[in-house]
Amino acid sequence: MSDFKKKNVVERMFSKQEELEKYYRDLRKYEFDNNVPIKKSREYYDKKYKLTQKIFAAELLPYGISVKKHKDLRTLERPKPRVYAVTHVGRFDIEASILTRGEPATFLWGDPGKLYKSPEKLLINMLPAIFADTKDREDCHVGLQTMIKYARHNLNIHINPEGAWNVMPNNVVMPIYDGAVKTAIEGNADIVPAAIVFYGKTYYVSYGKEINTSSMHLEDVKKHSAMLRDEMATLRWELIEEYSGSKVKDSESIYTVTRQELVPKTYQEAYQQFIDSIMKDTENDYGLEDIERTRYKDKYTRDLEEVENDLEEYIQSYPGFFLASSERFANYVDICNRCDEILGTLENYRTSHTEQIEPLEKRLIKYKQSKGIH
Repeated sequence: MSDFKKKNVVERMFSKQEELEKYYRDLRKYEFDNNVPIKKSREYYDKKYKLTQKIFAAELLPYGISVKKHKDLRTLERPKPRVYAVTHVGRFDIEASILTRGEPATFLWGDPGKLYKSPEKLLINMLPAIFADTKDREDCHVGLQTMIKYARHNLNIHINPEGAWNVMPNNVVMPIYDGAVKTAIEGNADIVPAAIVFYGKTYYVSYGKEINTSSMHLEDVKKHSAMLRDEMATLRWELIEEYSGSKVKDSESIYTVTRQELVPKTYQEAYQQFIDSIMKDTENDYGLEDIERTRYKDKYTRDLEEVENDLEEYIQSYPGFFLASSERFANYVDICNRCDEILGTLENYRTSHTEQIEPLEKRLIKYKQSKGIH
């Protein structure tokens, strides 16, 4: 983008919202293409960290919000930068992280929108923050590469790999995207799983043990991301058990509502209470539609309309499958499950015996020798 021209403060202030959002996307791409160096060092943000903690603590005072650290398994040594993979639960989870983390971290901030014209942007720049429009694939790519660049310059990263607020009460942690693991592997950083919950006006935070990525490879990023999600879910489940108001009795529980209690009326009431607790402190009419609109989607994530079209096409192609009796349909499902089990068993056997089993060529040579074949 050699023709890119920077705008001054006045020009940005009087730009329309869509123009401003495009301007910042173009600015990020310009800086990426031209490898613009990082303006501040780790030492600079270390010095600013205490100040940002005080500012964000003051922000919580009018709301009566308090923050408590429940568990911290991190080591005191910090040989490498850290990528903090944090659950995304609501309005003040970023503040809860800042107040308990004990060190600065660069935030990946999705869809900043009106923040561009807000005085709050000056405060957020002290963190610092990396912005990305989640609906723009190129901007998301630039955001990922910028996180890697920051990590390589010894700066910590904070990312919410679920892609949006978790408004699904039956998912302790939603499926996570690969950005956290990719950033850590390519940025030579450790990963710190972290979990946050809130009950009433108190946010509770836990930090897991660092995950060393030095032996990880990008081709296994899906496997590593799944393991990271398990670590985040374990931390969050412990918080739910401890602070939900009553001890959770079994893994079939959803917060304090068991699946056996999920008759339509009870579930709707419980779900609405859950949503109300999340949305009560939001501003600027931010709601569930905004969460879904700004939710990050990678290249593998498909819109509902695409899925519905594919399903309709499949039904047209295989009507017998969908018209089958209940018994036949159950048989289909059972066969699929058994195939999965067989394939899984074979894969486990293959991976666990790779070193013990000789290559086919060597076994063939031995066989020929035993039979006197030349």
